[in-house]
Parts: sequence; structure tokens; C-alpha cells
Amino acid sequence: MKKLKLLNRALALSLGAALLLTGCGGDPDPSESVSPSEQVLDESTGYDYSKYNTYLDLNNEMYDIEDVLDVYFRNVDYTKDFALVEGGDYAALKDVLETYTPTTHIAQKALGYVEDKPAYPDVDELVKKLDTSVEEVMTALNHIGSYVRFDEFTEDDLAKAPELHAELWSALEVYDLYYMDFMDAMSALSEQLDEQYLEQLWNSGDLVLYYSECMIGSAQDALGEIMDQLNAAIDSGAEGLPELEMSKLGDYFNQFNEHYNTLKTTLENTEEREKVPSLAGSRGEGILKLYTNKMDTLYYYMGLLAEDVNNNVDYLDALYDAMDAHDAMIDAYNSII
Repeated sequence: MKKLKLLNRALALSLGAALLLTGCGGDPDPSESVSPSEQVLDESTGYDYSKYNTYLDLNNEMYDIEDVLDVYFRNVDYTKDFALVEGGDYAALKDVLETYTPTTHIAQKALGYVEDKPAYPDVDELVKKLDTSVEEVMTALNHIGSYVRFDEFTEDDLAKAPELHAELWSALEVYDLYYMDFMDAMSALSEQLDEQYLEQLWNSGDLVLYYSECMIGSAQDALGEIMDQLNAAIDSGAEGLPELEMSKLGDYFNQFNEHYNTLKTTLENTEEREKVPSLAGSRGEGILKLYTNKMDTLYYYMGLLAEDVNNNVDYLDALYDAMDAHDAMIDAYNSII
């Protein structure tokens, strides 16, 4: 089962529980497991996560869309008529759009799953409401990307920019109504399914995937705790970065280190490693190297973040670096399962 990415940083990780992996510390106790509701799993279908994984892909693509839109609307007015904000620079769009690739097939595939089982009523309904808007936003951003990629906007002095803005604005009319509700619903669904899936992994002896989930989850717990404290400080009117309360945060960092070390040891065991088909054999050597690199990178940046937080120095850059590394680790995990 694929993993849910941390959502838009601007949302301050309000969905920090999305990867809650309460069983990561030993053998999960089945008596403490959350019984899946009808929304989570239709027993007649077995454990088929293909629909859920497609919805996860859509969620993660929308995460990327939000990153692009954040840059776009820091430079272009959030209004129907095109205008640059004061001090806005259209050229800044090149950084996020130059390599943007729309994955419209994922949006189309998700829409095609709406009536399929298992039913996820809350999410299914929101996918219906989003309809083709996600695909339309992707297409509009791709058109803007083509416009900035080859500096056409400088050659025509932004003459085409209003037309492209109108296309994006039209697509956002529906998208903006439902994208956040969809992400919230996916977070709730992910939390329920993650606990169930984690127990499955342990019971089936898939320890590489089990400890990968544990490592990813403990990193997200730490990042979410930091963002929760930052939000609380902002809401209270505090200026500057607050000194973080370490009681829970310290535990999350310690858990992350333990899970990293256990996963590292597990990956050194050929028998355990070959339970993941993509990591088996000579072909799996290259994939394993890439996967280990993502693990080590996340470990490195989480270590820098822990150091800055413990020393009460400016930890914002370290936080963003750790979040980026966490995203990359999720992408790596999703690619091996």
C-alpha cells in the first residue's frame, strides 16, 4: 500500500496524523487494532489496495500542484483578471514549471474508480465533485510551463499571460472548492488503512516494508509536532521562531533513529530484502542503492534538524530540508512496493 505525502507546507501539516503507525515497536496487538469501518474496506474484495493507491497517487499529485500554485500566486494576483502582485516576477515561475509534467492519466484513472469496490464514501464523493478539475489544472499549468520554459513571456511581454491565467482560473473554480476536503478525507482514510496494513506486514513477515513504514511514520510524527508548535506560536501572536517543547519531540526523534537503524540492519539481510521483489536479484541492486540513499538522506537531515532544535538555533531551513527528504523517501517507498 502506498504512502500519503505530507501535504502543502502552507497548511502547516494539519494532517500530521496521516501516517500514524502506532504498532512500530514490536508485534502489534490485534486486540488493540482499529476495526476497519465499511468505508475503509469491503471484506468481499479482500485486501485490494489498487483503488486506494490510485487515490493516493492523485493526492500526491495534488500536493505537487499546490507547490506550483503557491509560487504562481506569490507572483500573480489571486483574482480573475491577470495582474502581477506588487514586486511579482513572472520569471520566478520557471523554477517550478520548467520541469513540471502533468500526470492527467492519474486524475482520469481516479475518476474511473469512483464506483468500484471497496467503497470509500467520503473520498469517492469528493472525487466525483472534483470531476475533471484536477486534470484541467494540470493542463493549465503545463501550458503556463511551456510559455515560461522557452522564455516566450519575455518575447511577447506577457501578452499571452492573461489567456493562460484565465484557463487556470477557470479550472480552479471547481478545484479550489474541494481539493482541501479531499486531502482531509484522504488523511483520515490513510490513518485507518495504515494501521491495518502495518499489522498485515508484520504478520506476513515483510520486515523491510514494515520498518520502512515505521521510519517514515516516526519522521512525520516529528515534523508534524514541530509544525503544530509553530502554528500554536503563530496563533498566539508570537514573533520569530519559538523554542520548541521537547518532551514528545525528543521521543519522536529517538524512535526515528531506532527505526532507521533497524531498517538498515534488515536491508543487510538477503532473505529479508528478497521478500520485496523489486529489491531482489541483480536488478534489485541498483534500486536498493537508490532506496538506501533516500533513507540515509532523510536520516542526515533529520539529524541536522534535531541538532538545531536541541541547540535552539534557527531551525527553519533544516525543517524544510527534512520535509523535502521525507517526501523523497515516500516516493522511494512507493516505487518499491
